[in-house]
Amino acid sequence: MDESPSAKRWLPLEANPDVMNQFLWGLGLREDEAECYDVYGLDEELLEMVPRPVLAVLFLYPITPQSEEERILQDSVKKVLKSGCGRRNGDGGMVAVAVAGCKGRSVTVACAHIFVPLDWCLYHGDAQATHDLTRDFQGLVNWQLELRNRQSYSARPRREHNDRVYFMKQTVGNACGTIGLLHAVGNVTSEIKLVEGSFLDRFYKSNAAMDPLERAAFLEKDREMEVAHSVAATAGETEASDNVDTHFICFACVDASDRISFIGQLYELDGRKSAPISHGPSSPSSLLQDAAKAIQGMIQKNPDSMNFNVIAISKKAGYA
Repeated sequence: MDESPSAKRWLPLEANPDVMNQFLWGLGLREDEAECYDVYGLDEELLEMVPRPVLAVLFLYPITPQSEEERILQDSVKKVLKSGCGRRNGDGGMVAVAVAGCKGRSVTVACAHIFVPLDWCLYHGDAQATHDLTRDFQGLVNWQLELRNRQSYSARPRREHNDRVYFMKQTVGNACGTIGLLHAVGNVTSEIKLVEGSFLDRFYKSNAAMDPLERAAFLEKDREMEVAHSVAATAGETEASDNVDTHFICFACVDASDRISFIGQLYELDGRKSAPISHGPSSPSSLLQDAAKAIQGMIQKNPDSMNFNVIAISKKAGYA
């Protein structure tokens, strides 16, 4: 799936570990380093079947009107808070502007069930915490005021996400599978070895200093990646079609820099959104369980659909 202004469209990748393995290995991920595996369910006993350590998790889900409204509202909140609109207009003004992108839905409904990390908030709370905003408009205003009273805005760091998060936007139609894999590998390059001089090795080195939109443009112009994606997209078990209503995202644990506790942040990486989304504390050992909880929350919003798929990328046994 895509949101992009680009006219370029690729065929979608199949949610198939074998296809993804051949794709990644062909681009320069060493075959003895990592491999993709199906996750057959989100219950603990099924998660235990997944080889460890898990490096990243891919999630394929159906695009629905509800998921689209939530994505638009998340990006609206992000843009408003980044611009400082709340400080100029007051808390109520900030929320009203954010809700303006909700296509006429009532403020009470529009503010409900929106997953917003605290590092999005104008008056920052704990950057590792998250809130499920099931409050109405006044409740959201009161929540913002409470955060402001706890600690002054100037005393909190202003950052959208950790600089160590590798993130890129999606500007090519149906490229979400490839971008999900690029997000997965790009955030674990310190944990795995790429073949020196391979496509992936050159790709990450070439765009390391770029911002997410520049990386998207870089990918869009890369003929080698386009060909590799096309080969992988036609290698699946189902007939490839460019008319799809599903979307891949990636979950990765980033910045586990405390080498005693190994605590980092679980990030949702979605090229259709404006930035990574923090889902709170995580660690390499708990990544799969933490991602499963976030995924379960997304599935619960669309309980009638069966069109979900979870794939883990794990480090090969003997190379952990």
